[in-house]
Amino acid sequence: MIGITIIVLVCLAVAAIHVSDSWASEQTGQLHHGEGALASSPTHTPVHQSETEHYPRYWTASTMPVTSGEAEGNNTEACDKPRQNRVMDITGTSAGDGTIELNWTHHRVFHYWLTGGPTVGFTIDVRSPPQSGDYTTVADVDAWRSFYSYTVENLTNGQEYEFRVTAYTYVDEVCDTARATPAGPPKQPQNLYATWHSNTVILTWDAPNDNGSPVTGYSVAARIGKTNPFSTLGKVPASDGSFGHTYRAEGLTNGMPYEFAVFAKNNIGTGPPATIIATPVGPPDPPLNFTATESNGEFILTWDAPNDNGSPITSYQISAIVNGFSFKWIGDFPATTTSYTVTDLSYESKVKFQIQAVNSHSRGPYASVTLTPSG
Repeated sequence: MIGITIIVLVCLAVAAIHVSDSWASEQTGQLHHGEGALASSPTHTPVHQSETEHYPRYWTASTMPVTSGEAEGNNTEACDKPRQNRVMDITGTSAGDGTIELNWTHHRVFHYWLTGGPTVGFTIDVRSPPQSGDYTTVADVDAWRSFYSYTVENLTNGQEYEFRVTAYTYVDEVCDTARATPAGPPKQPQNLYATWHSNTVILTWDAPNDNGSPVTGYSVAARIGKTNPFSTLGKVPASDGSFGHTYRAEGLTNGMPYEFAVFAKNNIGTGPPATIIATPVGPPDPPLNFTATESNGEFILTWDAPNDNGSPITSYQISAIVNGFSFKWIGDFPATTTSYTVTDLSYESKVKFQIQAVNSHSRGPYASVTLTPSG
């Protein structure tokens, strides 16, 4: 009995193939869509078995009718069914800047026998925003070339799209939809600003356009000179807000120009840097070789220029402490000055002369010399 049943099933299967092929041969130039039929254009030429190794005879996807807007017949019905009842399953994932990769599968075990033959091709449609407006066809793909995957490019990062993949056989079509949002690496951080201090540069910036994927953090790098590679200094986490990102670069050499770069990162990758050049500076060192010589009631002061610590010296300021407690302002002198004679000062026990250099950062520490009466 079992053997007879198997023989009957095989015969029915062979008959189904014969009927399907006969029907397709008689309907050359037509594709059946759901319950109705769409007449093909004159260029819809069937591909015969001699032209393909895999399928006996079908219309290529490039010759199938292309429709925009809602699909007809079973197409729309299939996409409206609950997902667990559909015969297709499509997923869309971001595959880089402005790109979505679609992948899909078939779940109908007897799809070949029940629908008149193998799947001959797929149409990929897209619209944005989802569930709004008409679909636009982006591609028709032969089934044997698709590998159940297609990459849609030239999309807008951060914008949600609805994709529809429709599978065609001789007499039927089924489809599924999926939503996906393309994303790319972040753009440049905005409003990068640097403030300098002694051996230190403080960087501040604002969050960039995340390009469809939230920023996860920042990296800060620096280099000396345009030809040297950047070296990473540290990392800064992404905060909840869009403002107030700060990094303090310490241990730098005063007077040395540094180029700083700030990179934003997200789950897609690292974006282009925002860059700025800044030079840390500090107050100048004490003037060198400061001396005071008394002669005939006058005091001759001399000194040499110190290290300016990254910012040119703008002036020297000289004062005196007379007899241990009385302060006397002597003057503010140009940066080119290296000596001065004090003529209007007298003292009883001692006099302390003090000098400091000034630059754009601040006044530096004092150099001082003390004189006492000779006799």
